Amino acid sequence: MHLNLFQRYRIIFLNQDPEGPHWGYKRIASAINCEVSCVKYWINKYKQTEDLNDSLTGGPKRKTTAFEDSKIINMATSSKRHSTRTISCLTKINMTPLSHTSIHSRLKEAGLKYQQPLAAPLLNFEHKNKRLAWALEHKNFDWSKCIFTDESTFQIFESPGKHWEYNKNRSTYIKVKHPQKVHVWGCFSYFGFGKIFFFKENLDSKLMEHIYKKMLLPCVYNDFGGSLKDWILIEDNDPKHTSKLCKEFKAENSINVLPWPANSPDLNPIENVWGLLKIKIRQKQPQSISCLKKLIRKEWKRFDIMYCQNLVNSMKNRINSCIIAKGDHICY
Repeated sequence: MHLNLFQRYRIIFLNQDPEGPHWGYKRIASAINCEVSCVKYWINKYKQTEDLNDSLTGGPKRKTTAFEDSKIINMATSSKRHSTRTISCLTKINMTPLSHTSIHSRLKEAGLKYQQPLAAPLLNFEHKNKRLAWALEHKNFDWSKCIFTDESTFQIFESPGKHWEYNKNRSTYIKVKHPQKVHVWGCFSYFGFGKIFFFKENLDSKLMEHIYKKMLLPCVYNDFGGSLKDWILIEDNDPKHTSKLCKEFKAENSINVLPWPANSPDLNPIENVWGLLKIKIRQKQPQSISCLKKLIRKEWKRFDIMYCQNLVNSMKNRINSCIIAKGDHICY
């Protein structure tokens, strides 16, 4: 991957500069959005020559300067409607004319990708204030005492997603108008992944109470040594969770529930579990409900305790990111 001069100097600052943070290779590669080997190459070259310029080669001379490269990046990032062809037309007016393929190369070098934005729930002013207040209140909270729960829906014949292929040999996948679906309830804590529960019917308060009794409480006994006092339930504000029947069950069984801000799936790490699980299932392309369930159980069991602990530990960063964003959406 080609890095511009600014990115190379940033690598040296992050690793070598006396006033820099002295980050490691992996952390720098994540921040710069490049390969670890690329970071190592420029650090080693700087140590040997103290020069970050490109080596002389027999290839064609680069048409654009570093300033023009940064200008192209600004054009692409300043407007969500600018395509490479649009930017190519703009360069003919203000700078060195470039084809849309050259524009694409410059943007790719800078680590940009042409992709759809992530969908997120609408947050109004009140939502943001409540999220910020909740984050400030739980800044030093002990998340290892929590069990994270949620429901998600899986279906057969899902799109396999984007992949590289030749245009002459386009692959196809089976698509039906009304694919069969299965709903899944799952949970995890710092001590591991718990049970999952499949259901086809609409979730109501009676079914939710059954899940609490047959799925949630056994996981609590397993993770917290049989104590029903030293743990807290994490769930969203679905009406079934807050129904009279479920509230009575929680009160009878001394289940403490952490208040959760509305429209905040980005704060709950179990959403990352569902996302990863759906990617794994989509790659297998199950074509029956029984096969779908088997794959879900198989992939769920493959998640190890280290993944659980990383998710739980991420809560501190999620809270800090929410505070920095003043209650707005965070990138999780």
